[in-house]
Amino acid sequence: MYAQPITKNFSDTARIVGVFDVNQHRARLLSDTSTQPPVFNDFDVMMRQTRPDCVIVTTVDRYHHDYIIRALDAGCDVIAEKPMTIDDAKCRAILAAEQRTGKKVTITFNYRFKPYVTKVKQLIRAGMVGTVLNVDFEWILDRKHGADYFRRWHRRMENSGGLLVHKSTHHFDLINWWLDDEPQQVFAFGSRQFYGPTRAERGQRCSTCNYTKTCEFFVNYKANPDLKALVLKLTPLTLEKGDAAIGKALFEKTCMVCHTINGKGGLVGPNLTGFGAHPKAEILLAIADPNASVEANYRLWALKTTNNDLFQGRLESESQTSVELLDTAGVKHVVERKDIKILQTNNQSIMPENLTDKMTPDEIKGLLEFISESKVK
Repeated sequence: MYAQPITKNFSDTARIVGVFDVNQHRARLLSDTSTQPPVFNDFDVMMRQTRPDCVIVTTVDRYHHDYIIRALDAGCDVIAEKPMTIDDAKCRAILAAEQRTGKKVTITFNYRFKPYVTKVKQLIRAGMVGTVLNVDFEWILDRKHGADYFRRWHRRMENSGGLLVHKSTHHFDLINWWLDDEPQQVFAFGSRQFYGPTRAERGQRCSTCNYTKTCEFFVNYKANPDLKALVLKLTPLTLEKGDAAIGKALFEKTCMVCHTINGKGGLVGPNLTGFGAHPKAEILLAIADPNASVEANYRLWALKTTNNDLFQGRLESESQTSVELLDTAGVKHVVERKDIKILQTNNQSIMPENLTDKMTPDEIKGLLEFISESKVK
């Protein structure tokens, strides 16, 4: 998220001088996919030897404060992943260190750069909605995305401060940013009602569980060895310069019916304008495995009518009386609810799989280059 953009887009103003991670394999991988800066197994040694101007902190949330404060005390500015930290005491310690050292802490909120999120900001700033007096914000987290938090380190309060801290900081930031304002008073309440030990048949982890066939939260990380091999095979292409003209031609032929980029294209899939802010490796994974992470708005739905007509596509809208599906050709189908026999989704993406099987290496490199050139201005 940081190393490749720094290497590719900001090499004239920034340079990675050292990498530290308790997972040395991960640190070496980051080094190998950027400019091969030295890898350290001791944070303080790295700081003394490299003497950086700025430190980027991307640890587990509970350790943010430790590395932020140590970096500030070493005379460095800090860029850190959200949330800044997980509780009030650690937050105050960071703010005190920032004031004491005179250095600056920047917390990143990449959700601001989702095209539709940026558009809301632009509309409010332009006065299109008038003066905003009240905000009612609701975010529905689907089970696939939500379950991910409770499979990993985020599930423990001592690591993340809970989902209201780790995930909802995005949403608090959006409102603050949209309105150019900050709340004077905050209160919250929450509980864990859906995830956790709520079923009798459960194991310690998905990889060793005996109830994988009946658990709605099971994820098989080893289920697709072909995809794993494919991504490993294609990853070197992300390090090579592609021909954006080849990519543009391929995009217009294959992708534009569903996706918009730079104001041109279809509305079936997500708007890809600004997606170039992501590293090429992430863009490649989104193309090679569209089902790895599927937003609720872009799932494939199947609708069968009482006359046995079958429609497939994205659920565009629904009301008490009708449903609108947008198929992969961009055609909208409006069906009255009284005429619906079956309406269901398998939670898969409406984007087809195995697209890269039909592409040459030059086409893949070109497509990655073309998409990478699209960034929010």
